[in-house]
Amino acid sequence: MRRRTRQTALTVGAALLAAILLATGVLAMVNQSSPSHRSAPVPVETFQDAGPEAFGVLPAIRPRDGNGLDFNGPGILPDPSNPMVDFSGQHPQALYTIDAIPALPESAPVIRPDVPMSSEQGLRDLAARLGMTGPLQVSHLGMIWDDTGTVTDLTSGARLSLRVRGGFSYSAPDPGARCGETANTPPPYPTPAVRAVPATATATPFGVGSTLCTSRNPALDDTSAATSARDFLSKTGFLPDASSSMQVQPPDAKTPTLRPVRWTSIAPNGGRFIGRDAQRDFVVMVGPDGNVTSASGPTATSGASSLYRLRSTADLAAALQSGDAYATLTLPLSASGLPILFQRDQPVDLHVTGAELGYSLAYTFDAQPYLLPVVIYTGTANTAESRALGKEIAFTAYVDAVMHPAPQPVPVTPTVPLPATPDVASLASFTMSGPTFTRADFDALASALGLDNTTATITSTPSANGEAFLAKYPDGANLSTSEPSGGWQYDNGGRVENTPTTPTFPPDAALGLAQQFIAAHHMDLSNLGAPTTEQLSGGPTTMVCYPLRINGIPIADGRCGLRAFVESGGKHFLFAADALLVMVQRSGMAALQPAPATGSVAVSAQDALDTLATAPQPLPDDANRSQAQGQLGRLAIADDPEQAMHHRGSNIFSATRGQAAPNQFTADRVMLAYLLTIAPGSTPYHLTPVWLISGQIDIGNRHRVAPFTYLYPALR
Repeated sequence: MRRRTRQTALTVGAALLAAILLATGVLAMVNQSSPSHRSAPVPVETFQDAGPEAFGVLPAIRPRDGNGLDFNGPGILPDPSNPMVDFSGQHPQALYTIDAIPALPESAPVIRPDVPMSSEQGLRDLAARLGMTGPLQVSHLGMIWDDTGTVTDLTSGARLSLRVRGGFSYSAPDPGARCGETANTPPPYPTPAVRAVPATATATPFGVGSTLCTSRNPALDDTSAATSARDFLSKTGFLPDASSSMQVQPPDAKTPTLRPVRWTSIAPNGGRFIGRDAQRDFVVMVGPDGNVTSASGPTATSGASSLYRLRSTADLAAALQSGDAYATLTLPLSASGLPILFQRDQPVDLHVTGAELGYSLAYTFDAQPYLLPVVIYTGTANTAESRALGKEIAFTAYVDAVMHPAPQPVPVTPTVPLPATPDVASLASFTMSGPTFTRADFDALASALGLDNTTATITSTPSANGEAFLAKYPDGANLSTSEPSGGWQYDNGGRVENTPTTPTFPPDAALGLAQQFIAAHHMDLSNLGAPTTEQLSGGPTTMVCYPLRINGIPIADGRCGLRAFVESGGKHFLFAADALLVMVQRSGMAALQPAPATGSVAVSAQDALDTLATAPQPLPDDANRSQAQGQLGRLAIADDPEQAMHHRGSNIFSATRGQAAPNQFTADRVMLAYLLTIAPGSTPYHLTPVWLISGQIDIGNRHRVAPFTYLYPALR
């Protein structure tokens, strides 16, 4: 049964949501003669036809859980664009009844919008067009591939942001925006079996009698507001396309002198957009003087279209039943949009009465957007909670409708000679464990490092696996160990005051200090490789790493057997030994116990490269990254550009070909290594021989480059 990650519902304001959305056509100035809402707009075919299935493998529509929680289907995956369900850590089981659904077309276009990349000069140029004339401050937030460039006018306070995903937002201070506001008492959210309390107006205008508000003009009429909004968008260069419909909306009760002007977009097939980031509306707020106080919308300027086959109606219905759908449950308007609170893991009865073809958004890992056809199912739902509230629930779910093509091989270019295929006998797996580290062992370690434990204050922390020790010495130095096998860390206590201008300790000098420490204490360098140095970010520290080797083979994660951290002119340094190194040094080869073989046939380096070129495996939603199943056959790409959709663990993104294609790989390291894992609740370490391939990945659409790592079993 398929598993999917449950997406935590997010509340996103309309203006913020529009700021991160994507447009998909050649954008042209809307030239309505009247600001009234147009009915039944017809989409304009503005995308260049690239031919059938021209984009190859497509990305997946896959929301994720912000807390890393797994979701077990069949059930409901909440749609983050309409957060009307609070699952309270539970996931309801979906019980579907599906009426007869009309047949869908055999194919539909997939859209790949071209979204402009932001640059500092581009931000400054756009700010100038919008009248931001004061000293400008430019900043960037987010990952390198999910970058938000922001320029702020330090005189006026106006701010403009552009996102690499394709959205813009603008805001300008407006102290009088709330003049005349009437505050409403917000209704409380109901718990199960408690009815909603209707809102009650307090009729207390904001700023009555103030000089600011008495001199403020009333809200603009429709025509004036529409003209100002069009003029502003023409300056940005990001314009609604001809298929959009414009509406000048009434002022909001909280900002009664501002007029919202909205351009609503429709999907390429004339249907609707659904799901995360898919909506592509422009929203402009116009003040009574005709100045724009905020604006947001998409930034795409062109795009390409390619026809893809669609899944059958029966296949799509089966996907819905299996839980491979993203759903929204919404109370009727009479309940003021209050959420349903699922306090228990219980079934939801869902009656699907209709289906239509729409579009949702997906990204490749470099943030290249694609608009994919989806089937949108609608109907009604009932739960124990909704029955207690006396409310029937509106139900919407959408399923990826595209028949995704199988991946094709992509270029993988090694820049180093490929190692020879090893014989099976040399590819043994091991478990590692060492003797418990005792107080006598701790005293012997201190003596070897020139420390006198008789002068120290020593504490110990017992556990089921042994003891961890900490010694504090009169000169400020300290020595500590980890349990059970005695990985240790020495801190010389050399404290100095660092400032932002404190220089990083030179790598050569840091290496020399580490070598002096090792020589002075006659430390064993067997099972260690040649040292490397790295200047760490965030402070004036240089790290020296002696990589761990087992039987001459490195650990796949680059684990250091010995590490030295040197800062501030060498006055302060830490020296640390990994527990695995201590195990091997104390017990020798006896620390390595044979483990069951993982296969009987040796895999060549070329075989491993071939699997990288064709089909890296997707990461299961329930995968444990500390275990082999969470690492073998995965394409791990550093600096996650999709933290909002696929982020799993630190800054590493586990991609599949569908999420990363089209791409090219340059492999500058192809070598045998040991994959190190630890069984849950167990102290022994497990060592499994693997091929370690690493280098650079280049994404063909935007030519974005990032480091990648790929591990593949050396035995099958």
